[in-house]
Amino acid sequence: MPDIAFDILNSILNSQDKNAARKQVLNLNNLVKLIRSCDEDIFLGYSLEEIVRCARKALLSPVKEVRAATIRALRYLFKDRDSFIIFQKLHIDLFLIRALDSPNPNEVERVQVLRFLRKIIRVCPELFPRSLASCLVSVGDDDYSQTRDRFSYTCLATLCELAVGNAEIVALVGGINTIIRNILDCQMQRINEAMMMTILYLFDHPMTRKYMRPQLDLEAIVAPFTDLQYRYNADIPDFELKDDHQFRLTTSKLAITTIFKSWEGIICMCKADGSGFRSLLGAFCLPNSEIRKATMDILYDVFRLRIPEWTNNFSDALRNA
Repeated sequence: MPDIAFDILNSILNSQDKNAARKQVLNLNNLVKLIRSCDEDIFLGYSLEEIVRCARKALLSPVKEVRAATIRALRYLFKDRDSFIIFQKLHIDLFLIRALDSPNPNEVERVQVLRFLRKIIRVCPELFPRSLASCLVSVGDDDYSQTRDRFSYTCLATLCELAVGNAEIVALVGGINTIIRNILDCQMQRINEAMMMTILYLFDHPMTRKYMRPQLDLEAIVAPFTDLQYRYNADIPDFELKDDHQFRLTTSKLAITTIFKSWEGIICMCKADGSGFRSLLGAFCLPNSEIRKATMDILYDVFRLRIPEWTNNFSDALRNA
């Protein structure tokens, strides 16, 4: 077994030529097969730190397939808390950030990075590096660019998963605010609901509730209903403001419906100071038919009632009710 490991690692170190990329990928895949075929107590002839040092050199390859195969091999080498401490000692997180935050079209490499990050969350979320959490926030909070990053929602899903396992590091890098902002930027019901349930989970547990701001976090979600002058982004031009507000009403409606359907949300929104549900129901007093209609849609959806046709005629409305 040590002879096989020596041949594989030696070929990885001595194949830094771009023309030998295919051979490098093959050797890295063979390393993965060797790791998977061995029991955890079988010694490959080298310490984990020595193997990672050898594989780390391949992360500097100009070929993205080689870098992706290297990250995959490192993920299989990472098995427990102690092994991750070695990864941190060798600053593997810097290479992962370089791959995930790269503007180049390297989807295969970014997929391997996200799989690596999810394994960290599963094995030892308390050791999740702040640098990687900041990178997830950077890619996930991509609403300022003209074309949204294809991995934006994937990073947000990973960030939500991390928030459940280690809310402290997510709050430290501003990840909670990123999740809330993207709730109002996502019309896909399942993704919107997943992000909203993450926020409600953080409100529900005493250990994570200290990282939340009830007066700001939930009020930001219902703001499209309660603020006639609501503007999601200061850079939105005036001629697009009406369409943007309609979009935010739709996303906010999805989130508020999720809040209504959970005990955590109901308790957090029942406040005696006039905010929460009181401010939401006060939307019926606003001179805006779109907001009143959206509020009615929420109530009908929560109580599972058939939504009648919208009409301005009082007799028809009474007949449909």
